[in-house]
Amino acid sequence: MKLREELLAPVYHTVSVHFADLHDTPKRMKDKGVIRKVVPWEESRQIFYWRLRRRIIENQLTKRIKDITTSLTMGQMEEMMRRWFIQGQANSENQRRFQWDSDQTVVEWYLNEAEDIIQENLKILQNDCFHRQFKTLTNKFPDFIYDAGINLVQQMSSEKRVEFIEAISNLEVSEKNSGKLSDDSSENSES
Repeated sequence: MKLREELLAPVYHTVSVHFADLHDTPKRMKDKGVIRKVVPWEESRQIFYWRLRRRIIENQLTKRIKDITTSLTMGQMEEMMRRWFIQGQANSENQRRFQWDSDQTVVEWYLNEAEDIIQENLKILQNDCFHRQFKTLTNKFPDFIYDAGINLVQQMSSEKRVEFIEAISNLEVSEKNSGKLSDDSSENSES
C-alpha cells in the first residue's frame, strides 16, 4: 500500500495544483467578488501602493472608532467611512460613489481634507455612545440620575447652569401642560 501511495503521490499533486489553478485565476476571483479588478502587471506596483496606503489609513481610523465604541462591525465601520467620504466630497453624487473605488483619490482625501469631517463625526459617534451608556445606567440604577444631575450641575459654568435650569423648568411646564391636555381630553370623551 505504501509503495502505491508513493507511486501516485506525484499524480495527485499535479491534479490538486491544476484544480487550484483553475479556481484561483484572476478572472474567477473577480467573478466571485474576492477582488475588485484584475490588475495589469505594468500598473501593479502603483495600484498596490495606493491600496496599501488606503488600508493603513482605514485601519488607523477603524482603531479610532473602536476606541469610542466596540459595538460596530467591520462592515458598519467601512460603510461609515464611505459616508464620511461622500459627505466630504464636493462633486456630484454619482461621481462620489465612483471615486470611493479609487484608492488614490480616497487616500488623498484622507490626507488633505478629511480630518475635520472625521473629527466632527467621531465626536457625534462619541456623544451617541455616551447617551446610550447614560440611558443604560439610568435604567439600571434610577437613583443614579439624581446623583449624576447634581454632579453635572456642579461641573457646569454659570452660563451653562442657567441654561440647564431653564431647560428643566421648560420640561416641567411642558409635562404639566401635556398632563392637563390628557386630563381635558379624557373629560371631553366622558361627556
